[in-house]
Formats: sequence, C-alpha cells, structure tokens
Amino acid sequence: MSGLFVFLEMTTEDFDRTALEIQAELEKLPSREAVQAYYRETVYPFERARIRRAAGEPVDLLMVTCGAQADSVTLSVDATPARFVALLHTPDSARSAQETIRRTGLLADQAALVPVGDGKNQLDLYQAILRVWKERGEPARVVVDMTGGFKSMSAAATMAGGAIPGCRTAYVDSEQRRLHGEPIWVNQRRIFMENPLVVFGEVERQAIRQLLRDGQYEGAATRLRVLVQEMERPEDVLHLAVVEGYAALEKMDFAVAAEKLLGACDRADRCDRQNPELRALPIVQARAQIRAQADRLKEIAALLEAAGRGVDPLNEVGALCKPAMLDLLPTLWLLAERMQARGQMDLAALLGYRVAEAALQRRLAILGIDPQAPGAGLVRWAGEQQMSPDELCQKISLMNPAKDKSYVFDLDRSVARLEALLVLSVLDPTVRRVVSVKDFQDTGAARNRSVLAHGLRTMNK
Repeated sequence: MSGLFVFLEMTTEDFDRTALEIQAELEKLPSREAVQAYYRETVYPFERARIRRAAGEPVDLLMVTCGAQADSVTLSVDATPARFVALLHTPDSARSAQETIRRTGLLADQAALVPVGDGKNQLDLYQAILRVWKERGEPARVVVDMTGGFKSMSAAATMAGGAIPGCRTAYVDSEQRRLHGEPIWVNQRRIFMENPLVVFGEVERQAIRQLLRDGQYEGAATRLRVLVQEMERPEDVLHLAVVEGYAALEKMDFAVAAEKLLGACDRADRCDRQNPELRALPIVQARAQIRAQADRLKEIAALLEAAGRGVDPLNEVGALCKPAMLDLLPTLWLLAERMQARGQMDLAALLGYRVAEAALQRRLAILGIDPQAPGAGLVRWAGEQQMSPDELCQKISLMNPAKDKSYVFDLDRSVARLEALLVLSVLDPTVRRVVSVKDFQDTGAARNRSVLAHGLRTMNK
C-alpha cells in the first residue's frame, strides 16, 4: 500500500516519467518469477494509482460484478469512487470480494457483499441489482461495473444498468502483455459504455409517443426522463415538462399540473425566441392553449385547497356560482374525454359535484346545522326568526325550481348537495345573491349522467 500512496502523491510530470521507467524495467526482468514479483510490488500499485488519479466525483452507488481475482475488482472500485459499493459475487468469487474490501479499506456502512447465485442465471443478478438499488433509496447517480465475473454476469450487469434510470455502465480496460509467459496488465483505465440512445433514441421516442396515444402519461414521463438525462435534447426537455403536467392532472394533482404546464409554456416561449428550429413543435405552437389550461387548473387547486382547510369557498374563492363552479367542468374536459375513451370513469362530473357538496355542507356547519341531521338546527333557526318549522319547510320547498310543485322539504332527513343549497338559499342572503339554483341543478344532472353516478353512461360535452 505504501507504493500506492507514493504514486498518488506524485506530480503529473513525475507520474508520467515513472510510467515510462516501469515499462522499461519490465523489459529487463530475467524470469517469470521476477515479472510476478515486480508486477505485485510495483506495477499493480502503480496501475491502482493511475486509476484513482483519473477518478471523478463520487457517485451514490457502485455495483461491481466480481471474478475470481481481486485485482480487477479492486481496480473497478478504485476507478469509480462511491458512497456505497455493492460487490456482486458467486460462491467462487466471494473471497475476491472480501479481499477487495480489505484492500480498499471500505467500512461496513460503505460496502456490502451481495450473492448472486452461481452467476449463470441472469435473473438472479437482475433481482440482486434491483434490490440493492431500491434498498439504497433508488439513487440517481449509479454505476454498474461489469469488469469481473462470467460473461453471463457481465451481460446481465450491462442490461440491468440500462434498465435503471440514470445508471451508467463501465468496465476497466487495459493492455495485456506477456513476459516470460506471464500475463500482465498495464495502462488500465475506466471506460464508460456509450449511450445506445444516441443511436436508438428515435426508437425510444416512438415508444413514448405510443404511450401518449394510449393516455399512459406517467409511463411516458418515466421514459422521457431517461432520454432527458442521457441526451439533454431541448425538445425532449420541453416534451417532458408537458407530459409531467398531464401525468399530474391524471392523478388530479391540480397544483402540480398547473406548475408543470406553466413551466413548459415558459420554456416554449424561450424556444420561440431563441431556437427557430423548435418553433414548429406542436407544443410551442399550442402554448397559449396550454397556458390557459394551466391557469384554470390553478383555480381548481385554490378551490380544493380552501375546501380542504374547511374554509367556505363561497366567500374566499367565489365558487358555487355559474362562472366559477360550472367552469370547473370544462377545464377537465380533456381529462374526462380521455378517460371516457379508455372506458374509464368521468372524473370531471364527479369533481364538480363533490366539491360543491363539500362546500355547501361546510357552510351549513358554520351556521350550526348538521347536514346529516339538520332538523334540530333548523328548528332553532326558525325560532330565532320567529317562524314555525312548517313555514320554514314551505320556504325551502319553494326554492326548488323543478316543475314538480309537489316537492316538500322534510326536516327529518339528511340534506345532500341540492337540498343543502335550497336550505342555504333561505338561511343565507349571500347564497341567494350569487347562486342560481337552476344552474346548480345542471351540474348535478351532468354528474347523474356519468358512469360514476349510477353506472348509466359517460357524459357528453
């Protein structure tokens, strides 16, 4: 180890001169035994120093396939500094993995020995790599080194590295010489595998476009992130921002969807000004429409946030009236139509219905009336207004604009969405000023036509 440290402390000029001296000395050695001793005492420590001097910043996770010899495994660990190292070994290579830990001085919280069966079943190695990656918290900066082990292990490590987002695959290359029949390896260096997406990127984009046509936004976003990380093409970055926005919308995370889509529009604005080649992209051309959608999503997010905090959206956001509550539905047409086309449920109709119901019931609670058992609270309120319960029921009944005039409000049953509005129209002058009961009925009718209501049919625009 002392030779390693001496080499590491050399200046670049001294290091280069020493490399030439070592190669010249090798040629003079008289026997195989002398070559073996010189390689172990001088050449190998020098090659470790060469590798370590060229190493970059530490990655989060390094996974190394181990062969029977510890020399190559140690060089792989030296070549890629990492916060954690997983040594993937078979029973035959367990000793070299242990020796690598001893040589590199890795501590128990810095490395782990990971068995992968006999090394010939590639699924064993895939599962081991996936398990380690997940146990380490799915880090972003990962390297899989496939220098050691059987060819099956190297091939499987390469394939697994390509499947982990952001992972790079590496190996330690060298020049092999034979002196007196003894093989030695010099000029060792880490090589990163070229990214196949440079050639096959368009094939991947075709697959992503198919996912988008199928409405699988989250899957498309996952694959686009790999493209962006590996290739950093401006058009991929722009597409990713939009796809992530619609993936959030599909999850009904409206605040995130608005943020992503607005960010995509800002990026599209810059492309339009600075990159003429990207002006023809559909996303750049449609950024005004996308921005309008994002603005509406911000309104929905604000409404839901207010209702979630128990604040009355009627006063804080101005919802429940036609230009607010009913406008929630058109904002969601794109999402609803796509869900309908896939034979799924109409989220738009349900959203408008449920948010309105929650807001109205919250308003009743503020007035001290339990929507599930409103009788006692309404009787008390009628008494305060010097009104009999029957008179109150009659006033509430008259608020219903339905053609069936036989409707009579009943104090003994719970009040849901529409009846809650009828009650509030009598109790609260604010509601009478801003809410059209007829318009409010229309949102309920839309919901009742959706598959979420009674399984009848999806609603039409």
